[in-house]
Amino acid sequence: MAELFRWLIMIIFIGSGGAGAQTYFQQKVDYHIRAALLPDQNRIEAQQRLVYHNQSPDTLRTLYFHLYWNKYQAHSYFRPRRNRSSGGIEVLRIGSQSGDSLGFRVDNTILTLPLDSLPILPGDSLELSIEFTARFPPIGSRFGAAGTHFVAGCWYPVPAVYDAAGWRADQHLDGEFYHEWGDYRVDIETPRGYVVAGTGELLNPEALPDSLDDPDRITGTDSLTVVYHFRADQVHD
Repeated sequence: MAELFRWLIMIIFIGSGGAGAQTYFQQKVDYHIRAALLPDQNRIEAQQRLVYHNQSPDTLRTLYFHLYWNKYQAHSYFRPRRNRSSGGIEVLRIGSQSGDSLGFRVDNTILTLPLDSLPILPGDSLELSIEFTARFPPIGSRFGAAGTHFVAGCWYPVPAVYDAAGWRADQHLDGEFYHEWGDYRVDIETPRGYVVAGTGELLNPEALPDSLDDPDRITGTDSLTVVYHFRADQVHD
């Protein structure tokens, strides 16, 4: 019995040093997003600069993006009987680093971006610019708008994860989120008086209102705006 136990231990050690341990990789995505909140329209307008780092051993000829808020569109896979849109993300343009517009297609919560002329080789990276708008649904557990309160989780195009099992580009039918890690720089413009909470470090705390307890700090007629600058390193959202 002791001899059998020693053989089992040896088999386990041999198995743990196989190819899987040698080929592990993890992709990286860096973001710089400039966004403006339009409260009267329950909408965000934004430009996103994205650098995708291919740290896999494979050449990537397609990228997939999650557009999570599209689950609130009419006839989405999340609620196929919904006949009216109550929120969503509309990608207006995707550009390459050289400025060329790139073609893409959207199927509910998944955007497919072919890279026929821009394959990402192992160890290489690709820079993209994305213009988009995001319309808030009515407030719920994760996202939405209620009066002057806005909850904006996963409000931008997010590259799907590429791992040892391939692309994880499933439609979003609620549930949790699987993202690549990366560094974020996010500039959020709001009407003066709004307070923005976000992941990471607020780089200009002087932009906060003098008093958060002043009930008159948010006025619908205030045309002045303020920009909050956030930085978050090595996070996934």
